[in-house]
Amino acid sequence: MPSKISQPLPANQPSLPEVAELLFGRRPSSGDDLKAFFKYYEQQWAEFSAENGTTGALPSFDDFTNVVGQIKGGASREYILSKLAEKHQGKGYPAERLVSLAARTLTMVDTDAKGTDGPAWTSGSLQTFLAGRFSEVPTLESESIKFPNSFDAAIVETMGGIIVEFTDNLAYHLRLVRNGGAVLVFHHVSFLEFLAAGSGDSLLPSDLVKETLQSLSLLFPKNEFSSFLGISSAKSKWLKAGISTWESKPSTGGARVDSHVFQCASLPMYGRRIESYHYWRDRLVELKQKCDAGTIAGKPRVTGMGFVAAAALNIGNSP
Repeated sequence: MPSKISQPLPANQPSLPEVAELLFGRRPSSGDDLKAFFKYYEQQWAEFSAENGTTGALPSFDDFTNVVGQIKGGASREYILSKLAEKHQGKGYPAERLVSLAARTLTMVDTDAKGTDGPAWTSGSLQTFLAGRFSEVPTLESESIKFPNSFDAAIVETMGGIIVEFTDNLAYHLRLVRNGGAVLVFHHVSFLEFLAAGSGDSLLPSDLVKETLQSLSLLFPKNEFSSFLGISSAKSKWLKAGISTWESKPSTGGARVDSHVFQCASLPMYGRRIESYHYWRDRLVELKQKCDAGTIAGKPRVTGMGFVAAAALNIGNSP
C-alpha cells in the first residue's frame, strides 16, 4: 500500500452519504458511523488514481456508478468489461482496475488476490465469486477447543505471543501470518454493523457478516475494552497503544482502525462455543491452538502491542 495518498476522489464525486446509498442501498443515519469505511473508500480511489493516472484517461464517477450497478445486478465480469470496451475504445482505459475497485468498495474483499492469498475474481458474477470464496467447510478437529471468559485479543498477544495486527481485507480476517507469529484482524466493526442493520442490499452473506461481528466481540469484549466514566481500562490502553503503533507504519498508507473495536456488541452466550462458528471456525481453531502453545511454552513472548500490555496487565516476561 502506498505511503502517500494523492488525488483522493473524482471530480464529480457526490457526498459520502450518497456514496453509501449507491453501494449499500441506504444512507447512514445519525446513529451510524462509517468514518473508517469512508477513509478506506477514499484510499482505494487515491491508490487507483495513482496507479492509473499516467496510463490513460481516468474513469468518471458515472462510469464507477454504472459498474457498481451492474455488479449489484448480477452481471458477469466479462459482460461488464465488454460494456466498458464498447464505450471506451481508446487504449489505456483501466477497465479491469475499475471493476476491481468497485468490487472492493462494495465488499471490502480484495478480489484480485492470487495464489496463497486466495482465488481472484476473473469471471462470472461477484455474487458467485463471493459464495465460493467463503464456502469452505470446516475441516479441523474442534471438540477440544474452548474459549474461557479470559480469552481475548490482549491475551492472544501477551500470553500467546501472537502479535495482533489489522487488515482492511475481510478475506484475511483471523489469518495467521509470518509463521504463526501474527494474526490479522478485520477491524471494520461499524461497516459490518451498517450492513447487518440494512435491508439486505449487501453482496456479502448476512451470516458471514453476523459471524464476523461475533468473532470481533470474542476478541474485543466491550466490558474489557471500553472506558467507564472516562477512565480507560488496562486492555483499552493496550489496544489504543497498539492501534497507534500500527497506524504509524508507512506500510498502512495512512489507514485508520475503526474506533468501534472498543464498542463491540456484547458476546452472546453461545459466542464462546467453537461450534457457533462456520466461516471462521478453522482459523479460530488454529489461533487458539497457537495461543495455547505459546502460553504453555513457559513464559509469554511479549512483543508488538504486548510491551504496553505487559505493563498495563501486570504480565511480565522474565523467568
